[in-house]
Amino acid sequence: MLQQIKKTAINTIVNTIGWHTNKKIIVFESDDWGMVRTSSTDAYKKLKKVGLKVDDCPYTSVDALESNDDVTFFMEVLSQFRDKNGNPPIFTLNNIVGNPDFEKIEASNFQDYHYERFTETYSQYPKHDKVFSLLKEGLEKGMFKPQLHGREHVNVVQWMNALKENKKYVKLIFNQKMYSAHIDGVSSCRREYLQSFGRFTQDDLNLQKSIIKEGAELFKDIWGFHSKSFIAPCYTWSEELEKELSKNKVQYLQGTHVHKIPQIGGKKNFKKRYRFLGEKNIHKQTYIVRNCWFEPSQNPNIDNYSLLLKQINQAFKFRKPAVICSHRLNYMGFLSPQNRDENLVMLKKALKEIIKKWPTVEFLSTNQLGDLISQPKGIQN
Repeated sequence: MLQQIKKTAINTIVNTIGWHTNKKIIVFESDDWGMVRTSSTDAYKKLKKVGLKVDDCPYTSVDALESNDDVTFFMEVLSQFRDKNGNPPIFTLNNIVGNPDFEKIEASNFQDYHYERFTETYSQYPKHDKVFSLLKEGLEKGMFKPQLHGREHVNVVQWMNALKENKKYVKLIFNQKMYSAHIDGVSSCRREYLQSFGRFTQDDLNLQKSIIKEGAELFKDIWGFHSKSFIAPCYTWSEELEKELSKNKVQYLQGTHVHKIPQIGGKKNFKKRYRFLGEKNIHKQTYIVRNCWFEPSQNPNIDNYSLLLKQINQAFKFRKPAVICSHRLNYMGFLSPQNRDENLVMLKKALKEIIKKWPTVEFLSTNQLGDLISQPKGIQN
């Protein structure tokens, strides 16, 4: 009860501060597209057999690289709905543009890091040959808007050090063409090497700047346009990286109301800074803050449908856009078709009710919302 009161209070504050609008705007932000997770059901079984708690975490039990069916069925649901302007729901697909090249890393005797484009990773999976063309089709039809999530979703320095030191289970996970699994059953970006822009030494900063530059250039080469927004893996990044993001055309910074800033030394590995929608930094970049959540795979024991509608209603009550966080894993069925199918039914139900309850609703991507916030005040409604 106390935890729920706290969450309600935080959400009220998030919806009170910052940019407001009379428009009924819905933005879906979905992280981790293109990223390697659990590579196969066989890999899942092998890791579970040796004692890893892969069944305790939805990211290792149901999340995997998106397949042909995953994208096809997702688009089928989105195609059934239109907002007041005739536009379908649009998901901002936050894209990890590269994955570790496991073969090259092993060939270097784990001394050198190598990565490959996520489009190349598709070719190594059995039901993924049409995914990229399907994603481009979704982009053309206004259902998807790819944006940059990172060059890879792994802390290169931390992970490579663990491989060199032959830490327990790390090579075993690597052999399954994976880099993250729950070793002790407790979720932690830092322990699972997912915190791409976590810093452990001062030298990390220069490497991370080059990673951002390469990631942004790779995104542009793959999609044909610059990413106007960016979401850091695990909501963790140094403010010093924002200048590099700005140099690479990033105008909008996605996240929650809590920005985790890495710290070198001390008892904690990051400090918290609180953000609000429409806040600007010294580089004139705008923060886009999530205030709604649709994560049925992460929270299967709660009524995600009702909670989402309640959060949207609260956002609109405070004249805020509903910026909905809904990770890729909710729509993935490569490992568990049931996971994908059940959540798509719930999403369809939610979209139907949203349009019924708020007939003037408008579906926007993150960059479209950012552009609206950036307009002169006299143009906004």
